[in-house]
Amino acid sequence: MNAAVESIRGKHGQTGQQTTITLPYFDEEVPMLYLPDGTAYLPVRSLCRMFGLRAESHIPRWRKLVLWSSARKLPLQTVRGKRIVWCLQLGALPYWCACFNWLLVPAERREHLRRAVDAWQEDVAQAQRLLLDRYRSLRR
Repeated sequence: MNAAVESIRGKHGQTGQQTTITLPYFDEEVPMLYLPDGTAYLPVRSLCRMFGLRAESHIPRWRKLVLWSSARKLPLQTVRGKRIVWCLQLGALPYWCACFNWLLVPAERREHLRRAVDAWQEDVAQAQRLLLDRYRSLRR
């Protein structure tokens, strides 16, 4: 995570922080916005840029998805100044990756997507095993 952390202020006077992180599996630096409660958000345009997608054509379609219910418009400090941008919660990233055609993504990034999805699926499987083990021990 980048040591440079900037303060951001939302439209309701909430103050959060902005930093830069390197996304695991993708080896790409992207901005990360944190709300006062600690919830982390990723700017959708940055994610689109990383995958070579046109945000202007995809965002209107994605806004109709249940996934978008946790999306927020947040202030992002850029080189050109502060902009209000659509952001997704960090935890929604695996689901968001299933919302576009991977053939639109360069081959190198598709390989990164495959590795990330394999890791995320293993995480889900492990969580399911833990829940099942806990359930079985409670039933005894």
